[in-house]
Amino acid sequence: MTLSTQIATEGCAEVAPFLRLRGIAKQFDRVAVLRRIDLDVPRGSFTCLVGPSGCGKTTLLRVLCGLETADAGAILCDGQDITQQPAAARHMGLVFQSYALFPNLRVEDNIAYGLSRRLSRSERHRKVNALLDLVGLTGFGRRKPNELSGGQQQRVAIARALAPEPSVLLLDEPLSALDAQLRLQLRGELQTLQKRLGITVVMVTHDQAEALAIADRIAVMQSGWIEQLGTPFELYCHPANRFVAGFVGRMNFLPATVAGVGAVVLPSGTALALDTASLPKGTAVELGIRPENIALTGPGAGAGIILPLRILGREFLGASMRLDGVHEESGTAIALDLPLHRGMALQAQTHIEAFLPAAHLHLFAAGTL
Repeated sequence: MTLSTQIATEGCAEVAPFLRLRGIAKQFDRVAVLRRIDLDVPRGSFTCLVGPSGCGKTTLLRVLCGLETADAGAILCDGQDITQQPAAARHMGLVFQSYALFPNLRVEDNIAYGLSRRLSRSERHRKVNALLDLVGLTGFGRRKPNELSGGQQQRVAIARALAPEPSVLLLDEPLSALDAQLRLQLRGELQTLQKRLGITVVMVTHDQAEALAIADRIAVMQSGWIEQLGTPFELYCHPANRFVAGFVGRMNFLPATVAGVGAVVLPSGTALALDTASLPKGTAVELGIRPENIALTGPGAGAGIILPLRILGREFLGASMRLDGVHEESGTAIALDLPLHRGMALQAQTHIEAFLPAAHLHLFAAGTL
């Protein structure tokens, strides 16, 4: 039984994912870039691939669309094995960071480039105008790319990718060349467009906030592996390991040691009841907590850790203030987010007592990514 046949058989007992990748591996000059990647992408979903530079996310996208050939593994799309198919036969639309528009062609001709030559002129004109309306560029068809803003050019690139009605839309850092305000606007438009069309989207981005805002599911990659695949809520609130916790959003880490079943102790001697799973006594661990889950001490705070901090600086975040502090006994840096009116009252070098609720603490084995 081939790998692709095995994958198809596995999907018979339940609704199979629209895209299914199994055991995808890729090397360049004997360096493993992808290490046996497994990934399921539901039909009509918006999936983001995130991770640090060099983690393999763009290579995975290129293997998916056929611009690179996998050294091992199989890819199924809607139940069909496309592993060996050339890029042109995979019926996938691709949008690059650099737009890749033809500078000598008008907008309408750029969009029409991927349409079938069998269509009549009137049908091509109708489809191009419909796509211009779809991406908010009605009336821009006769302009050249250099007459458009960066955001408008990216809309043209998206319209061109959608013109052949692809089964999957692949986006490689499509918003990274835009300024911050335009990124916010266009990512909202992109999410709305995807929901409206119901198209399956896989997007590579280095911006975790962007992925959290628009994706249905996120695959966090590191060194050619998928460390965790889940919804934005799952990744942010229930990270699978220390790497995911530190990469998706901001996370504070405190050193600790397993003191026994269901208990940890900090270097200061402070003990706390926490789920230690199967970790043996004496195991070095780290406790993680998000800045927004830390508060100033107060009466009736409940189970948790009280940590004296010296404030080193402040960062204005709009509705809140981020305080960067240090636990002087251990030298551990701690960030906490407070409502603006409370944060404004605390200056650098002020000493405070922070409360870390046990309910919001995550436990990770020390020395792991």
